[in-house]
Amino acid sequence: MSEAKLEKEILDDPDTDILPEWLEKAESAVPNKKRLISLRIDSEVIDWFKTSGDGYQSRINAVLRTFMQIKRLKRD
Repeated sequence: MSEAKLEKEILDDPDTDILPEWLEKAESAVPNKKRLISLRIDSEVIDWFKTSGDGYQSRINAVLRTFMQIKRLKRD
């Protein structure tokens, strides 16, 4: 079984708790372009990201990007 197929099967398992894994792997990626939007995010979430210092918006983006990539993996 290939590593990609194994990862997909693990992600497809409803008993797998992936949150800590993908959160730890989240890293800032330089996309082709960014768009300025208005987004409402819970104060507690913003405050938590801000506790780790400057660049919190990039870290939020990295978490969202990693979540998107995992969802794409599960779809394939």
